[in-house]
Amino acid sequence: MRVNYHTVTCTGVGPGTCLLVQTGEKLNSDQWEYFYFDNSIQGFDYEPGYIYTLSVDMEKITNPPADASDTKYTLIKILAKEKVN
Repeated sequence: MRVNYHTVTCTGVGPGTCLLVQTGEKLNSDQWEYFYFDNSIQGFDYEPGYIYTLSVDMEKITNPPADASDTKYTLIKILAKEKVN
């Protein structure tokens, strides 16, 4: 997973802030997806101004709350942290 150097305002259940991420076939492209801070990556402390490449564990949650993600994300390792000017 890659995490962009800035966040954006987004709307899920209500207005909030999202990370911009790339996964799978979108890695290293110019396509970014919203990733809600409320469903953040456990163990990852985001710092604006850096593009991160992360190794994450994705675990499906059975019977998640109606307004929550069905996936739990846990940081395994930060593979790269690149400063953006």
